[in-house]
Amino acid sequence: MKEQTYNEQAFLENANEAASKIREIYHIFGGYGDTSSPEDGLLGKVYNCVAEMISIYLEPITGKELHSDEINDLTCEIMRMDKVGIGDFIKKYCKVSA
Repeated sequence: MKEQTYNEQAFLENANEAASKIREIYHIFGGYGDTSSPEDGLLGKVYNCVAEMISIYLEPITGKELHSDEINDLTCEIMRMDKVGIGDFIKKYCKVSA
């Protein structure tokens, strides 16, 4: 069980890092403010793919319905969390120490 928890945390941390890098590239090329995310073009499509992967991954962990407001909100939060936040999320939903 501990290995599964590690894998879940590693997946979410890597997805979070990918989303952060996409936002960073977006800002370098003239994206809006620091809190904005790409919505259009290639970066927007890649960013949305990362969000979709996270949502699909969260569905069985949380027991919430895919594309529900709750999953969408969690996905957005995870895409902007730090590693401690992701660890806390895993602890909450997996009921084991991460």
